[in-house]
Amino acid sequence: MDCKTFRNQVVDLFDKEVSPRTKAEYQQHMDECEACRNYYHELAQAAEMLRPRHSPLQNQQKPATFRHRIKAAAIFAGVILAAGITVAAIHHAQNRPAQPPQAKATPVSFTNISLDSILSVVAPYYKKTVVFRDEAPRQLQLIMTWNPATPFDDFVRRLNAFDGLLLTVQHDTLFVEANSADEK
Repeated sequence: MDCKTFRNQVVDLFDKEVSPRTKAEYQQHMDECEACRNYYHELAQAAEMLRPRHSPLQNQQKPATFRHRIKAAAIFAGVILAAGITVAAIHHAQNRPAQPPQAKATPVSFTNISLDSILSVVAPYYKKTVVFRDEAPRQLQLIMTWNPATPFDDFVRRLNAFDGLLLTVQHDTLFVEANSADEK
């Protein structure tokens, strides 16, 4: 018996009409598989919690009703497990670094290269899209060195130090425009 079959049919063990052979197959699998054994014990605990304690009809309860309760408990446990996995995935995604660590970043020198050409090399590295709001900055000829190990915000600050240039970042887009404060 494989784990998938075991987990899909384990509720049969809680049914009083299960053959001794079937019980032996489930027991053999639990003896060999710790994960399924733990799954069975958790399911048994959930079933015990769903069982009425002091009901006069307790002994007259039909096996099918008990089986439905076990299935409901298994579904509930599955939903809780899925929610936990989702929360963990979201937490992991939010806590990952914005930029992957780079091994041995080699600086790149730009000499009299247009800003448009520089950003066509640098922006994809940081997974950014570039939008020129003005055409004038596109043709600016710059002399600079870029180190791929530099955080993106530092790179933007360096470019903003150039007169007549204003770069802003919104989400994954880098907006480039002429700095009107410098144009006096």
